[in-house]
Amino acid sequence: MAGEEQPGYGSSPTRKAGLTRRNLLAAGGLGAVGGAFIGPMAAGASAVTPCTQGLVINARCYGGGTGGNDSLAIQTALSTAAPLGAAVYLGRGNQYPDYTLTQPITVPAGVTLYADGAVILEKVRTIDNTGNFDVFLIQSSNVTIRGLRFQHTGSPSLLDASGNPHVLRLIHAAGTQAASISNVVVEDCQFEDMTASTTVTTTNPPTLYVTYGVYYEWVNQGRITGCLFEPAVTDGAHLSCSGPGIYLGGNSHITVRDNTLVDTGWASILLEYGNVDIAVEDNTVAGTNPNARNEGGSIDVPSHIQPVGVPSRNQRIRVSGNYITGPTSYTGVGGLRVASADGVIIERNVFDQVGQSYALGLSSRGGMTSPTSPNEWLGGPNDMIVRGNLFYCSPTNTVAIFFNNEQFAPPYTAPLPNPPSEGLVISDNVIRSSTVASGATTTTHSFASGIYIDADYGGVNMVTIHDNVVEVTGALTGAIAVFGQGGSLFGIEDLLISGNRISYTGAAAATSAQVGIFLGGLTSGATVRDNSIRGFYYGITNQPNSGTPQRWLDDNFINVSPGPALDLSVPLSTGAIFGSANFAGTLAGGQSTAPAFTVPGAPTGAPVSVTPPAGLSDSLTWVAWVSAANTVTLSVSNVSASATPVSISGVWNVTLPVLATVSATTVS
Repeated sequence: MAGEEQPGYGSSPTRKAGLTRRNLLAAGGLGAVGGAFIGPMAAGASAVTPCTQGLVINARCYGGGTGGNDSLAIQTALSTAAPLGAAVYLGRGNQYPDYTLTQPITVPAGVTLYADGAVILEKVRTIDNTGNFDVFLIQSSNVTIRGLRFQHTGSPSLLDASGNPHVLRLIHAAGTQAASISNVVVEDCQFEDMTASTTVTTTNPPTLYVTYGVYYEWVNQGRITGCLFEPAVTDGAHLSCSGPGIYLGGNSHITVRDNTLVDTGWASILLEYGNVDIAVEDNTVAGTNPNARNEGGSIDVPSHIQPVGVPSRNQRIRVSGNYITGPTSYTGVGGLRVASADGVIIERNVFDQVGQSYALGLSSRGGMTSPTSPNEWLGGPNDMIVRGNLFYCSPTNTVAIFFNNEQFAPPYTAPLPNPPSEGLVISDNVIRSSTVASGATTTTHSFASGIYIDADYGGVNMVTIHDNVVEVTGALTGAIAVFGQGGSLFGIEDLLISGNRISYTGAAAATSAQVGIFLGGLTSGATVRDNSIRGFYYGITNQPNSGTPQRWLDDNFINVSPGPALDLSVPLSTGAIFGSANFAGTLAGGQSTAPAFTVPGAPTGAPVSVTPPAGLSDSLTWVAWVSAANTVTLSVSNVSASATPVSISGVWNVTLPVLATVSATTVS
């Protein structure tokens, strides 16, 4: 009937006009459009044939779902459909409602493969030439797979004779770097207990059984939407997939949207390397299994180092609107890890009591291009925006947002000459404690630090942290903390911390670790203004620096006890600006001169100290001041009454200390 939808068929580009759900679902759920049928009648097929006329081919027509060779039946149906532009439908029978696959199936170009509840029982054990298993293999463009439901049958583990794991990829879209494929869609599929061992413990880790749900490599344009990955029993001991649910490597223009992933063995969504223009949005990643989500936590964008000629860094990635919760096996970042990527926007996500140490981690990536190559570092992430996210602390979280630009090379002592990261904006996030009730007991979990920026030998420039709400308690240094790592080649430059509301829950102990804003060593060009800081032992603390920090602390509201609002026991700067002028000539008694000369970096209003040439007359006096930006005026006078001139010749040196401006800071 006009306007009715083919089951799960939607707006696929291969859909044909006039194909309706009613055309298909007749005679007990299987029907025919009429006319000349495609393909032979298989033994055991319905008296009312499930075959159709050119638009949809039912795999049961070729013996699928009838107790025969389901792999061969589906492959034959697909091969028949491809030249006709037809779709293949996995119909269900009463006696054999499911499809048992024992051989890999190649999905040809231009075909849609779909089902309405037919279960795929995976028993594929044919290994390709890389030692991996594929169930559905896509090597051509314009392919859609919709509505398939995968279950594992409890067959032997995926280990070879030497005990090494193989990789099982249930839906594998496989282009190449030289010849990518395009327009590949996987939607509304289900993946249940896809591991050779469904029970995972510390002695039976998921890394032994590497099963991927949807695996895209070198695909240009496509989407993975509406899929469900979950164990059959959500008892905290089972997995949906033993590897990642969704894997991307070397792709472009891919959308991963509206999927639900529960207790995957590795990171639920993995963007491993070389992906460009990817949207990961409105997904739910959850679970109750503390041994699940190993290596990378929930969503992982690691930029894993590839061989020469293969791009490693992920670029232009948007992670938005995702809900992430539950325990993780990975002890680092539990929610989202992004390493050595460029142009990443992380916004509107909810990190609800997820993982272990860090909810969100931004870092550099190290690794080897071959087993015998030296360890290499890709450099830190650039152009990162983290905005509008909500963080609730888990029982094991310490930091909500963590940035680290580690840059080491063997023997892990010398910094590498990679340029510093550039462009980090952290804004409008809400970082809160969480309260968990268990019977009559209520427990509050709070982050020790809300935002923690560590240049860690690699450095980062142009950092803005503004308009965040941060609620913390604990012993880490600073609710908002920035560290340049003294002794490194690069620190933190051009830093703005403004408009944040920072509070300490509970009673702050008398320790320098409990600080509202902490400015660490080698932090230069910092402006801290318009922040509200309440309940800490110290309001703002400073560390020794090298270089010329140039710090300004303006218009902050600080309510702390018992420590001082500003911990300035270390001066806000140990740097200085130097200049000099070479004078020649003499001054008679009563005469003076006041030449101006350029001193780069001299700020208006800064005090100036003068070191004159040696051997001058005692009748000379002098004073210097900054008369304009980058300009110092030096006035020299001969105060004697003698008409005999005295020399003023020589090099006059001036020094301007780089002091912070602390203005209108309110303490109550």
